[in-house]
Amino acid sequence: MALATVGGLDWPYDGDHFRDIAQAQTALQGHPLADPFYAGEWVWYNPLVPWLVALGAWLSGAPSPLVHVQSGPWLNLLGPVAFYLLGVRLAGRLAAFISLALLLFVNCDTAPSLTCATYSPWLFVASFAQGLFFFGVLALDRAARSGSRQTAAAAGAVAGLTFLAHTGPALILGGIALLTLPRRSLVIAGAAALAVASPFVWAIAVHYRLHVLNATPMAWSWPPLTVSGFPVTLRENAVVLMAAAGGLFVIRHRVMYAWMGVAALLLALALSRDIVPSLPALVPTFHFWRYVLAGATLLAGALAATAIERVVRGYALAIVPVVLIAAVVALPHYRNRFDFLYGRGVAAGRSSDLSKTATFLRKSTPPDAVVLGSRGRAQGGRCHGQLVQSLRRCRTANRCARAAAATGGGSRYRPVQCTRGRVACHACGRHGTGGMRGHGRRRIAAAVPVWRGVCVRARQQGRAVRSQPWITSSSRGGPSLHG
Repeated sequence: MALATVGGLDWPYDGDHFRDIAQAQTALQGHPLADPFYAGEWVWYNPLVPWLVALGAWLSGAPSPLVHVQSGPWLNLLGPVAFYLLGVRLAGRLAAFISLALLLFVNCDTAPSLTCATYSPWLFVASFAQGLFFFGVLALDRAARSGSRQTAAAAGAVAGLTFLAHTGPALILGGIALLTLPRRSLVIAGAAALAVASPFVWAIAVHYRLHVLNATPMAWSWPPLTVSGFPVTLRENAVVLMAAAGGLFVIRHRVMYAWMGVAALLLALALSRDIVPSLPALVPTFHFWRYVLAGATLLAGALAATAIERVVRGYALAIVPVVLIAAVVALPHYRNRFDFLYGRGVAAGRSSDLSKTATFLRKSTPPDAVVLGSRGRAQGGRCHGQLVQSLRRCRTANRCARAAAATGGGSRYRPVQCTRGRVACHACGRHGTGGMRGHGRRRIAAAVPVWRGVCVRARQQGRAVRSQPWITSSSRGGPSLHG
C-alpha cells in the first residue's frame, strides 16, 4: 500500500519535503553544510535525511526529488522495525507484536502521520527519526545494564545520529541518558554523541552561536496539540493512554519510566507556550507528543499481552492470527487515511512540467540562484504576489516608475536599479500573509535577470532575517536550536 501511494510520482507533496530536497541538492553540488537558500550561510535544519537523499541520488543517478519520494516507504520502515525490537527487549515478543499492530493500525486514525507515532510512506524527517530514537532507547537500556565503555559509546553514537536527524527525539534521548546512565558512561556517551553530530553542532553552535534568528518555524503549532485542542486529542487516544497507565506496572524498566517522564515533561513545556508565549520554543509540540504516544502504545501492548497470557496461558501465540485477521478487516478503512489519499492527490496533481522546469533552472542558473515561482505567488500572500508582479513590469528602464506605482508606492517595494531586461528591488519591509509568515526584511541587491516574466535570480546580500524560502510554504518541522 505504501508503494502504491508513491508509485509513479516524481515529486512529494509537502513543503517540508521540498525543504529537504533543496538541502539534498545543495549537498549533491558539494556543499553538505551550506544553507540552500541564503548565500554564505550554513545549514540550520537537521541534515541527515537530506544527506541520505543526496547519497541515494548520487549512487543511482536519479534526480533528488524522485529519490526522496520513492525512498520514503523504505527508509521509514526503520521506525516499525526498531519499535518491534525495542518492544521485544522491554516486554517480550507478544507484547511487541500487539504494540506494533497498535502503532500501525490504531494510532493516527484521522491525523497526518507527521503529527503522531505511526508509519508513513512519505519521507518526513519526524517519521524517519523515530526509528533512530527507538534504537537509541535500546542502546541506552543496554548501556545502563552493562555499564561498559563500548555500550556507552554505542548509545552516544546513536543519540548523535538521532540529533543529525531531528532535535526533538535527541532531546528526549538526552534526558533518558541523564536519568539512567552512571556518570562515567554518561561522559563517554556524551562525547560519542558530540563527535557524531559535530558537523551540525558546529553549524549551530559555532557559526550561529546558538542565536535564534527566526523562531517562527519552531513555534508552529498543530491545532489538536494546543491547549484548547489537546483535550480532544486525549479523548481520541483515551483507550491507548488508559491502557498505558496499567502497562507501567507491567514494563518495570527504568528506561521506560525515564522515556515517558522526559517526553511528557517536554510536551507539557511546549503546550505551556500557549499560556506563556514568552517561553522559549524548542521544536513544534507534536514532536514531543509523537514520543509520548509511542511510549503509551508500547505500554498498552504490554498490558494487553499480559492479560492474554493470563487468560489463555500456554496458547498466547494464538492471538497472532487473530490480530492479523483484524488487520485485514480494517484494511479498507486504513486505505482511507490522510497520508494515503491526500498526500498522493496533491503530489499527483502537480504539473508534468515541474521536473522539466527544475532541470532547466539547475542547468541555466548558478547554484545560488533564488527562484520566485507560481506557488509562492499563489500562497505567499499579498506581499510576494505584488513583488512578482512588480518584477514582471520591471523589464526596461522606462517601466520602473510604473512598477513602483503598481506596488502601492515606494514604502513596500521600490526598484533601486533597472536596466534593459534587469531589475533589482527591495522586497517587503514587513511580512505579509499566508506563506510569507515570518519573513522579515529582505534586501535583493543584485541585478535580476527576467526569464518569461519570472524573477529567476536574486542574490541575497547582507544578514537578513532568515526563514523558509518563498518556494516552500511549510515551516512545521522547525529548526533544531535556531531558525
